[in-house]
Amino acid sequence: MTDIADYVAYAFEPGRPGDRAERVRARRRIYRDLSVVRSEFQRALTEPPPVGTRAAAWWPLVVAVERIVDATGARRTPG
Repeated sequence: MTDIADYVAYAFEPGRPGDRAERVRARRRIYRDLSVVRSEFQRALTEPPPVGTRAAAWWPLVVAVERIVDATGARRTPG
């Protein structure tokens, strides 16, 4: 979560020229991490309760975080 917050702040910090290569590296690192999280949650969703139930409760957060990263990348990638 901290890496994602840093990425969003870095991408939109006013007046900062921004290093596109660094943003791309950060975005790739975040997507790798999110892929691992998604895989673990998908595995956990198949587990019997209480694990599957807890994973299902957290699943909307996983999706929301992915959307934040997608929206940030889509908005900031050109520059």
